[in-house]
Amino acid sequence: MGKDVLFLLAPGFEDGPGTSWFCPYCIKVEGLLACFPAVAECVEVRRIGFAKPRRELVALLGEQAQACPVIVLADAHAAHPAARRSTATGRAYIADSDAILAYLAESCGTPRPHF
Repeated sequence: MGKDVLFLLAPGFEDGPGTSWFCPYCIKVEGLLACFPAVAECVEVRRIGFAKPRRELVALLGEQAQACPVIVLADAHAAHPAARRSTATGRAYIADSDAILAYLAESCGTPRPHF
C-alpha cells in the first residue's frame, strides 16, 4: 500500500429508525481535516457507512478490526511506534483518535495536538 488510508464513519448515519448519529471520535478527526485541508492530500480519506460488516476494513484488517476512526498505514510507515498489527492480515494501523491526530500532525506537517 503506497499511501496511508484514513477511515471515518460518514456523519449522519442511522442506528435504529428515526435517529441520526455521528461518531464523536471521527468528528475529532474531521475537525483536523476541516482546519488543515492539506491533510486530505497527504492521506487517502474514506468515509464509510455505519453498518457492519465494513467490507473495506475487513479486507485490510480482518473481521475483528472494524472500529472507526482508523488509519491503515502505508508499508513505509508500518514501523511507527503508535501502530498495532492486524493479527488477520499483518497490516499496521492506528485506531485511537488522539493517536491518529498526533500521527497526522507528524506525518502531514500540521501543528501538533495539545492534550
